[in-house]
Amino acid sequence: MAKSMTGFGRGEAQVEGKTLSVEIKSVNNRYCDVQVRLPRSLFALEPQFRRKCREVVQRGKLDATVIFVDLDSEERTIHINHQLAKSYDGAIKSLSEGLERPWIPDVRYISQLPEVMTLQDNAPDVEVIAKLLEVAQTQALEELNQSKIKEGVSLTEDISCGCNELLNLLKDVKERAAQVPLLYRDRLQERLQLLLSPEQEALFDEQRLAAEVLLFADKADVHEEIVRLESHLREMLVLVRKNNAVGKKLDFFCQEVNREINTIGSKVSDLDLTRQVVEMKSILETIREQVQNIE
Repeated sequence: MAKSMTGFGRGEAQVEGKTLSVEIKSVNNRYCDVQVRLPRSLFALEPQFRRKCREVVQRGKLDATVIFVDLDSEERTIHINHQLAKSYDGAIKSLSEGLERPWIPDVRYISQLPEVMTLQDNAPDVEVIAKLLEVAQTQALEELNQSKIKEGVSLTEDISCGCNELLNLLKDVKERAAQVPLLYRDRLQERLQLLLSPEQEALFDEQRLAAEVLLFADKADVHEEIVRLESHLREMLVLVRKNNAVGKKLDFFCQEVNREINTIGSKVSDLDLTRQVVEMKSILETIREQVQNIE
């Protein structure tokens, strides 16, 4: 069963006070585009995350968010550079002696000097986090896949229904196309009877009429187009039932079906057939809209 490109999945993993959650949203896209938001401390795991997404999803834009919470540790700590503080204190003391001014040590002032006190991120255990990410991401991708399959069922039924409607219309087109040369011959005979006098009609060569009808029948012959069109539609019915990514192939067949319908309409100048062609194009447009949602 074909899958939709839109869906949502969430996964979560926990261990020893550490919690990692992954949320993935998928929307339509011609290619596989993965956008992921990770905490700065987990940037090293981004290639792993992207690779796993592309192993599961062939088409679509994935918008993923990874949230990591560690209740047992502080995210940031204050680092004090004691050696630098002593250097600042000694330098200021030397400066005060040179200026012959008293220097009263001020710890608060020294603490505000550059690089004396800095905030540092506590690096998490990457190996532990990588395992949590693997579990949570797998859950999110599985839920996303089930969501896409569920929506894909509806899309599959709509596309299949449209293809069957086109096949039924194609039967009518085939019958009408076979009648067109005969109708053309009848119209020519009616015009000849109106334009020619009885004496002229008696002298008229019937072979010329037959040749004209044969020439028209050859130009208006759409048998090959009908055969190809039927083949394309039946192939689409098979493709849409497959489990792998078939969106690009279905889009290609839609283009081919459109080309054959246009050719039929341009070859045969018949009002009833033109109406059938217009209806076929309308149904095809609905199918193409649904195909754009197929992975």
